[in-house]
Amino acid sequence: MHISRNTGKCPDYSGISCEVHLFQKGVKTDFKKPDSGGSGSGRPEQLEDATRGNINHWSAASRARLRDFLLTHNASGKPFAITLTVPGDVLPLDEWQSMTKLFWSYVQRKKIPSVWRVELQERKQPHLHVISWGDDSGVLCTRWRSLVRALPPVTFYTKSRHKVTCSRMALNGAYEHCTEIEQCDDDSSRWWRYLCEHTSKKKQAQLGYKGRQWGVVHRAGFASIVPESYSLELSEWFRFMRVLRRLTKSRKWRGSKGASVWFSNPDSIRRLLDWAVE
Repeated sequence: MHISRNTGKCPDYSGISCEVHLFQKGVKTDFKKPDSGGSGSGRPEQLEDATRGNINHWSAASRARLRDFLLTHNASGKPFAITLTVPGDVLPLDEWQSMTKLFWSYVQRKKIPSVWRVELQERKQPHLHVISWGDDSGVLCTRWRSLVRALPPVTFYTKSRHKVTCSRMALNGAYEHCTEIEQCDDDSSRWWRYLCEHTSKKKQAQLGYKGRQWGVVHRAGFASIVPESYSLELSEWFRFMRVLRRLTKSRKWRGSKGASVWFSNPDSIRRLLDWAVE
């Protein structure tokens, strides 16, 4: 029997639906009451005609959408994890946004399915974490370097007080650190978890980037994944969730209401389901 610590009474679990959806990179849990109806749009009526405003922070709903998209969608070809950085002095935000707009227009023309996420470095320079699919993913690095090379030259003084003006790509270590690419393992969700680690409250406080936090390029290249779905009894659900939180080192209340995404090894989740329904 489960007692609410707030009221001291047993909560009403009548009509509760406990569902587990197993995907290639993890699992989606859904704990919900029967559908109470509504407009079906998922938005309050007063927001139906609202226009998008300036993005000043990364909302919880946006963070949840990133996790959900990464779990429930896939594209053809090998996935690659790419990090894109601007070397040298911090680039003004408007120049950086103009540069990334040109970059994503190029990726869209090349029809390379990609999911990107912005992170602020300690020096307050935005840089990009990207997961892209296909053998053409390497051209993203080539294009990024060409855009960095086209930026206005930077000026600095050497230790001997000589004034030097050069391209950002000519700076020491620029070529090595401007672009980094790594092929993702098929049976690993490491990079998916890394991209979503930036959704944590602690990381959110560190970032402070104002603008679009993440996005999808060439959305037509993605397909929805059909999961293995399971419906659990209430007692089985509590057994399953208790161990899942320990397995993923999550907060003890996570997944207690609504839908939640968990990146983990599917084989481990299957064994956990078999144990929960014994």
